[in-house]
Amino acid sequence: NHGRSLLMGTTSSTESAQTVLERTVVASTRWLSLVTLTYRDAKGESRKWDLVSRTTKRSPTAADAVAIFVKLRGAGKEASTMLVRQFRPPVNAYTLELPAGLIDEGETPAQAALRELLEETGYTGTVDDVSPALAMSPGLTDETIHLVQVSVDLD
Repeated sequence: NHGRSLLMGTTSSTESAQTVLERTVVASTRWLSLVTLTYRDAKGESRKWDLVSRTTKRSPTAADAVAIFVKLRGAGKEASTMLVRQFRPPVNAYTLELPAGLIDEGETPAQAALRELLEETGYTGTVDDVSPALAMSPGLTDETIHLVQVSVDLD
């Protein structure tokens, strides 16, 4: 399923009244924009919200990136998964995280996952599943990702 569904459940009439009315770019760099949203809240009042958006975002409905949940399997070996260690300047530290990367134009989430897996780890695999678009930090950014499950045969 590659739908846009970010939340499960039903929508009440109060929730459906909440909507973004306007997006204003306040500042921008090569990769990121600071955007001020004007939105209508549950009481019908106009409010402001600041967010960060990728300048490379192709559309409001297309996910920006993939995160890859790798299942390592081999005969006689216990199944395991993989994390990559990367220096992340925003936190001034090395982090352990799932292999991940941006989806290039014309690429499916599955293709992006296999490309990123090879680039970051040297492994190739088979895509088992692709999640719907997921918002990882919706209070800060409009970035969405697909979580892609990939099996790697170690034999």
